[in-house]
Amino acid sequence: MATRLRRSSIKKITKLIRENQRLTRKNQYLVEENRRLHDELQRDRLTKLWNRLGLRLRWEENTYTGILVIDVDDFKHVNDTYGHNFGDSALISITRHIRSFALGARTGGDEFVALVKDEDPMVVAEKIRAAINQPATFNGQTVTLSVSIGVYLVRVGDSLSDSINRADQATYRSKEKGRNRVTLWRKSRNATTNRNRGSARIR
Repeated sequence: MATRLRRSSIKKITKLIRENQRLTRKNQYLVEENRRLHDELQRDRLTKLWNRLGLRLRWEENTYTGILVIDVDDFKHVNDTYGHNFGDSALISITRHIRSFALGARTGGDEFVALVKDEDPMVVAEKIRAAINQPATFNGQTVTLSVSIGVYLVRVGDSLSDSINRADQATYRSKEKGRNRVTLWRKSRNATTNRNRGSARIR
């Protein structure tokens, strides 16, 4: 009788252990799935860069020395000439260059924002601009893309929206001055500095 009771108890304990293991695995799956979905909500579908939500969360997590607004020059012309699949491939290529130097986000069709930490934002911006402004082949067609970049040096207490707006103003100034350049935001528009590296070309 005692032996049967022990065997019965062992079976019950074994069953409970297995059920606990099953629930643990299920819980781990749900945690991982929740993490994946949370990350997916913060990503741009095409480039896998952060979207606006992801950018805001990254801004809240760290302190940055600068923010860049990067706008692809004549991107509508690229899309109209070579098609949207070509344009998507070009955007993905641009994404890789941004990722190489900064924390990037896609905030519009052909507009990106990059956050710079512990480096000179102007140096990082120039590296990104130079890397993108090289001949590249997409779908059998070779082109040389260019970007206009605005740089804002972040100060303590600056909000994300204000910082983006100021960098965007500098980007607009880059467009005005001929595109394919890096421009630093200053309070006085006349005091804004820029670096020119020639106009964009497609061949």
